[in-house]
This record gives sequence, C-alpha cells and structure tokens, in this order.
Amino acid sequence: MSPADGAKWADIVMVLTPDELQSVIYNADLAPNMRAGSALAFAHGLNVHFNLITPRPDIDVFMIAPKGPGHTVRSEYLRGGLVELIKAGYETLVEAGYAPEMAYFECLHEVKLIVDLIFEGGIANMNYSISNTTEYGEYVSGPRIVTAETKAEMKRVLADIQSGRFARDWMLENKVNQASFKAMRKRMSEHPIEEIGVKLRAMMPWIKEKAPVDKTRN
Repeated sequence: MSPADGAKWADIVMVLTPDELQSVIYNADLAPNMRAGSALAFAHGLNVHFNLITPRPDIDVFMIAPKGPGHTVRSEYLRGGLVELIKAGYETLVEAGYAPEMAYFECLHEVKLIVDLIFEGGIANMNYSISNTTEYGEYVSGPRIVTAETKAEMKRVLADIQSGRFARDWMLENKVNQASFKAMRKRMSEHPIEEIGVKLRAMMPWIKEKAPVDKTRN
C-alpha cells in the first residue's frame, strides 16, 4: 500500500521516516488524501516544531516518542567526567525553560542507550541507529562542546595521574577524614538532576530489578 492509499484509508497515520523526508511525504501523499477528523502522529517533533510541516487544520496531530535511539531501549550510564557533561546539559535545558523531566531523559537517561550502541559495534554502529538529524548534530555541535582546550585539559589530568600527583592529593584527602570529598559527594547528591531522577526512576520499576548496585547491602 502506498503512502497516499494508506492516508485515504487510515484513521491515524504514523510518520516514521527520517526527518529529512517527512515534509515531502506529507505534502505529496498525506495532506491531499487524509480525511477530515483523522490524526497525524509522529515519533519525533522536529518537522512540526520548526514548521517544516504545517498540518491541515481539520486533522489532529500528536507525538509518541520512544525514549531511546533506534535499536535499543535501556536505562542510564554515569562515569567520571561524563557526569559534568550530563549536569551541564541538564542545567542548560532547565535554565532555558524546559521541563526538568524532559531534561533528565535527554541528558541522563539516554546516555546508557548511546554507550550500549557504541560498545556493541563502535561509533558508526551508534550513528547507524540514531536519526540522520541527530547524527548531523553530532558532527556540527560536538566539536563546539569538546574543544581543543578540553583535550589539553585531558592531557593535564593524565599528567597528574602519571606523575602521582592525583594519588598524593587523594591520600592527603584521606588524612583529613575525606572532608572535601564528602562535601563534594553531598553537593552532587543534592543536585536537581538527582532529585528529579529519584521521582522518575520510581515510575520505572524494571530499572531497579536489573540494577547492579544494591545500597541495602553492605
């Protein structure tokens, strides 16, 4: 069945093609053939939000967006300096007026999904699984976030590790009962992304069932 024939027949038309194809399909096949009172659904809102598609006023429009890229849906991944990127991304979205729940999913929850795809088949495998729009964003935006100065700082951090400075600082921290360390841990636990995360994860019991960390046991 062609898109045009499907549009004539269906009560709900779900658009699941890549972003860059959607406006052409809508204008050529869907808009001329969808019945008044039928509904147009999307899994990604780019075309409607940025007015690349202007739906007819006599049809309903809604979005059902799975929280995960392409081929996999799981939970979250946190480690090392990645935490600072997650926090900064979350703060940027919330400060711009986005809902904390949305910012949590976009900046924390989906990280595990991306890492799983890279682990399974490399960066190219991950890019194959996400949308072309997201992949394009990776190429043009990633270098603006992780810059040459970021790499230079990585080298300085590595030098601290190789020289033993990091180990010495950590041992000194332990001699004062980990005062600064415990203060930083407390600040992290009180970050808004942690507070909203507790609420959202409580709605996803399947995460706890497979959790590798059980804080109830010593």
